[in-house]
Amino acid sequence: MTKVIRQDSKERILGNKSYIGDLEVIGKFEVKDSNNKTIFEFDPDEGKLSAYDTSGNVVWQVDTDVGEITEGFAKGDMAYRVDSGPRQWTTNDSWTNINSTNFQIDGDSFLNTDVKFEVLGCVELLGRTASYRIYNVTDAGVLADSAITTVAVSSEGEGWINAELIRSANLTFPSGLKNYRLQMKQNVAGGGGDSTQFFKGALIYINQ
Repeated sequence: MTKVIRQDSKERILGNKSYIGDLEVIGKFEVKDSNNKTIFEFDPDEGKLSAYDTSGNVVWQVDTDVGEITEGFAKGDMAYRVDSGPRQWTTNDSWTNINSTNFQIDGDSFLNTDVKFEVLGCVELLGRTASYRIYNVTDAGVLADSAITTVAVSSEGEGWINAELIRSANLTFPSGLKNYRLQMKQNVAGGGGDSTQFFKGALIYINQ
């Protein structure tokens, strides 16, 4: 690792180490405000990069080992995409799992944050209704208020240009780390050329 020498006494982060001037510091790095409260912290042992408000609550936190935001979000809308890969569809009129949409959420992580469920989808025939929801695998039940629907009609021949982006009301995730997956169905059992389509899903985080 290249050594960085600074002429001031301010602390800087470099890799998993920090420096005060030319003095290497091993371990946790903190920035405190005028009231001696921690507002920024990097812990190389835990692999956490965190920012706090003046009450000590986490504003946002990054897991530096995997490069993912794990708690809190900056102002404005941010999305966690539930990545299912290629387009999927169902002709079932009962709830059907959407492949590769398993994810984990800690319900205690959303301080001052609204969370909504968003899907891009459609049906192929007029008179059909596509439904999507979040299923709580851990507790074996649907997440309250997560069910959303669309009657938008589109087709592969036209490139699915009329698929609709739909969004739920605010969601409340139960306390603790739990496993979830996405599900979909159609109001009437279909067949060839008569299905519910799913293109992408996301959780939208909106700072209050």
